[in-house]
Amino acid sequence: MDEETKAKLAEVARKQVVYRIPGMDAVPVRRDIVYQTTANGPLLMDVYYPPGATPETRVPLVMIVLGYPDPESGGRMFGPLTSWARLMAMSGMAAAIYGTRSPAEDVHVVLGYLRENAASLGIDRHRLGVYAGSANVPTALSLLMRDADFRCAAFVSGFTFDVAGATPPVCPVLRPVVLDTHFELSPSHIDAPSAPRSASGQL
Repeated sequence: MDEETKAKLAEVARKQVVYRIPGMDAVPVRRDIVYQTTANGPLLMDVYYPPGATPETRVPLVMIVLGYPDPESGGRMFGPLTSWARLMAMSGMAAAIYGTRSPAEDVHVVLGYLRENAASLGIDRHRLGVYAGSANVPTALSLLMRDADFRCAAFVSGFTFDVAGATPPVCPVLRPVVLDTHFELSPSHIDAPSAPRSASGQL
């Protein structure tokens, strides 16, 4: 990778979601959780928590799905993802960002780890959601096709084509299909953005 490309990627990595909630930069984060050990080294996960969350609270959790190989778990430092995770935490839900070598397989390992370790992670294994954007969406769709036990899923500008073999094929189409989710927010969400929800979440 040439230096110009590296500089452009570094600039993108510093970008964050424009919408801000006071306190989002201070939410608790458990970092460097080893969710899978491989011959090539461990794969890591970070979990963002709502303010005041405790293990006894058992908050709902949103998996932020990655569709591209990220063996060094660098996506955990990617501004567009971390800012979404912080916003989710301020809305009363935990959020998990993870590294992956084989996206189509690792996404199921992540889900299994979250469910099996729900107690120690302080999350509710029965209130899990999925978020994915752009070309990460096919991997998230493949997860839902094999495991429908999720409370909600949000896909933003998702494409169902395969990119250089990085994402699993979802449907046999020759043209890209754009998927967008649409949610109706209540006035309370719009008028009072500075008031975070409780750690009980809404999933």
